[in-house]
Amino acid sequence: KQLGLDVYTQTFTLDYPLANASYTGSNVYAILRAPKAASTEALVVTAPHRPPNSPHQSTDAGIAVILAAAKLFRNQIYWAKDIIFLITEHEFLGIQAWLEAYHGVSYGDG
Repeated sequence: KQLGLDVYTQTFTLDYPLANASYTGSNVYAILRAPKAASTEALVVTAPHRPPNSPHQSTDAGIAVILAAAKLFRNQIYWAKDIIFLITEHEFLGIQAWLEAYHGVSYGDG
C-alpha cells in the first residue's frame, strides 16, 4: 500500500488430488492499474513465499525483486496493461488457487 497499489489478501483451501491432500494458505497480491486501459488484460509477476522452517532454499530475494519492480513500475506512466504482483503460499498450488479465484473457475473437482 505504501507504493500506492491496490493490495488484497486471498485465503484459500485447495484439494490436491495427486497428493491426496488439502492445502490451506493465503496469497497477497497488489495491482498496478494501467492509467488509460480498461483493466481487461494484465501481466502477472509472481514469487512464492517459503516459511523460515522450509527445507527448501529461501525465496526472500525473489520477493524483494518483486517489491523493487513494483516501486520502479509505479513511476512509469505508459503501461497498457495492469500489472499484478503476486506472492503465493504453497508455490504453484497458491498460483492455481489465485488463478481460479481471479477467473471465477474451479478445477479442483474435475
